[in-house]
Amino acid sequence: MLSLSPIELGVALCAVGVGSLIQGVVGFGLVLTAGPVVALLEPSALPVVFLLLGFPMEIWMLIREHAAVDRPGFVQMMGGRAAGTVAAFWVLTVAGARMLAVLAGSAIVIAGLLSYRSPRASATSRPVTMVIAGSVSGLMATVAAVGGPAMALAYRDREAAQVRATLALAFLVGGSLSLAALQFAGMVTWEHLRLALVLLPAEAIGLALSGFLLPRVHPGALRAAVLLLAVLGGAAVVLRALL
Repeated sequence: MLSLSPIELGVALCAVGVGSLIQGVVGFGLVLTAGPVVALLEPSALPVVFLLLGFPMEIWMLIREHAAVDRPGFVQMMGGRAAGTVAAFWVLTVAGARMLAVLAGSAIVIAGLLSYRSPRASATSRPVTMVIAGSVSGLMATVAAVGGPAMALAYRDREAAQVRATLALAFLVGGSLSLAALQFAGMVTWEHLRLALVLLPAEAIGLALSGFLLPRVHPGALRAAVLLLAVLGGAAVVLRALL
């Protein structure tokens, strides 16, 4: 399954389980936590596997909070997301495997640093801000499956339920665009789907356990730890590709 040994696959399962648990508690963290681990084990797994893993999570969030979707904001972000995805497609077609690993690791580091500026989800209605956020998100999501922080930075004044639902819909549609770009670039294989299916139970378990952990931990402290690990992990991916 790609080139993961049984031990490496076990590590990947644990990483996805922990990342999903953290996402269930603080609202993000799957890719920032598990992405560097899986990328160090198998660089070609990123971003396709995590884009695939994102779909069940986003569908679950939409089922739970679909009534809170901010439709104008979604449309504005999708305009930018399409442009960012096209730019990412060009990058994917000209970059080699080593450069893609550097870009993926760098995107994770940038996403972690950006997230320090968005302590809670809220929204702004400014169309230009939404389009720019969508563009950056499309670029980063297609390269490394980390499109969330850029969109979160555009959100400043709405309630959390509306933001979660709107971003879930944006990630669902935007993730489809990113996967299409990756498919056209010849970077999506059945092995990616197989690995995502194997990792899916770990994601489900992590999300289920997050409900028990939520009232017992301080989300702010956990969030800070996740972002630190994301920056360090992304840096490790970059160094591995360069050395």
